Amino acid sequence: MAQLPERSRDAAGRRAGIGGWLANRPMAVKFLLVIGVTAVVAVAVAVTAMNGMSAMRTDADHLYSNNLVSLSLLDKMQGSALNMRIDVLSSSARSRATTARSTTRWRSTGR
Repeated sequence: MAQLPERSRDAAGRRAGIGGWLANRPMAVKFLLVIGVTAVVAVAVAVTAMNGMSAMRTDADHLYSNNLVSLSLLDKMQGSALNMRIDVLSSSARSRATTARSTTRWRSTGR
């Protein structure tokens, strides 16, 4: 059997880059590394979600204050306008009835 020179054996036993570093670590370190990376990703997702929910709340407040409040005030104004119209029509009808009664009395008395 031919033996590899000392230099070739060292090169074959080592791997280059991060893969070589990770391959030479014990399993506990590899598991902790995976758990750590997962935790960092989870924190990043949580921060992004909180920022998104904050933006949604701001938009919802904007919609409520600028659109819904205006619509409810417009609805109240429309109701008030309809009530005023009913009052005007009612007073006009009462005025005609009063005028008709006084005219009838005036004709019957001869004045």
